[in-house]
Amino acid sequence: MTFIEGAGIKPAVSPVRPVYLMAKPPPDIAQQIAQQRRVLGMDARYPAERFHITLLPLGAHDALSNGDLARIDHAVAESRAEPAAILLDRLRGNRLEGIGMRDVKALQKRLASHLRAAGTRLPEYRFNPHLTLAYGVPPRPPARIAPIGWHVDEVLLIVSHYGQGRHEILCRWPLITRQWMLPFAA
Repeated sequence: MTFIEGAGIKPAVSPVRPVYLMAKPPPDIAQQIAQQRRVLGMDARYPAERFHITLLPLGAHDALSNGDLARIDHAVAESRAEPAAILLDRLRGNRLEGIGMRDVKALQKRLASHLRAAGTRLPEYRFNPHLTLAYGVPPRPPARIAPIGWHVDEVLLIVSHYGQGRHEILCRWPLITRQWMLPFAA
């Protein structure tokens, strides 16, 4: 795990802020996604640097003790998770989804299993991998898009600051390839 310098673990007084394990696209892929959003004529107020796929919610930041954070660190580091392929190829409402998503589902399941084994209490969560393009937009009919894909090569622990439009990265864990990965087909 790499702690991000300057990232506060416990401020003295703070509002309830949710904590998540997330996968974020690399900057060049985030820009492709932002371009797709423009093509679709969607509201672009949600910044591209906040694009993500939520792997697991972990509860409120203020409810997590240093012991909880240490258990999360140990469990994610010991999961020995490998990079996961993500391929988004359709719009549903305000979000991008992909068919299958087997790799990212396996990554999420592995992380959840290791967190539970380490004694981390996880909120009820039905994992449906997707990437939200905009918030507060009217529903749109489902549509196919040109596929956008990447390999998730790190998991991030994020505090979401609602109303401030930012994610605070508390720590990150690299995902190590232990088996050969095939490139995406064009």
